Amino acid sequence: MREKLFQLLSLSKVKKIIYVDDLFCVDQYFDEAKAILKTWLETEEYKKLDFLTEGKEFALEEFELWWMSATVEDKRKCVFEIMKVNMKELNILECLNNIKEKGIDVIFMEPSDFSDEYIERLKSEVNNDSQVLLLMDKEFEGQQHGGEALLKKIDDNQFVHCGLFSGKFTVEDEINEWKERGFSATVYPLSKKRILEESEERIIEGIRNILWLNHISKMKNDAIEVFEKSIKNTCERFKN
Repeated sequence: MREKLFQLLSLSKVKKIIYVDDLFCVDQYFDEAKAILKTWLETEEYKKLDFLTEGKEFALEEFELWWMSATVEDKRKCVFEIMKVNMKELNILECLNNIKEKGIDVIFMEPSDFSDEYIERLKSEVNNDSQVLLLMDKEFEGQQHGGEALLKKIDDNQFVHCGLFSGKFTVEDEINEWKERGFSATVYPLSKKRILEESEERIIEGIRNILWLNHISKMKNDAIEVFEKSIKNTCERFKN
């Protein structure tokens, strides 16, 4: 199923995937990461963190110092890939990292990074040959605006395919949610159960549904155009 997804991404000319979620506000995991490190110090597991070079005795202090100066990307790698913090979310991270290995640019962002300036730059960069898959959480914890408010700033750009996660409906209800959104050609509602409880195949299925929207919309518009042209030609023949 992965290969079919890669083919669909290629067919849709998706060159970049952006996943926006408060999950990536990485500083919230400091205490949990430090607690994991304490358990690792009971064995040799702490050696997974190659930036700890002063031995067990100073590992906690060294970790704190490293955290203060590390980049956001390095912290995310430490937290999600090595320490496996917040395991319930890792299905989708693993899925997207597999896609990244195929040469597609994958960017993980916290909501504050998805600024108006970034959105305008994104809108100016996308085109028919360089499209974007945008995944976003509908509800951001402790923030005034959720993902839906941010998506409105995209202005239904035909080159940005959007998936909007929510925990308020099931996978089976996604189609009904999409209908309630007015059969949007660019935004598909995804149940958050796909990334919390389901297998990688179900995540891939959700991404596929997002990408199909644009193709289905184009087929629909093409069919309407052919139908209208046919009616027009038929009417002209009757007149003559």
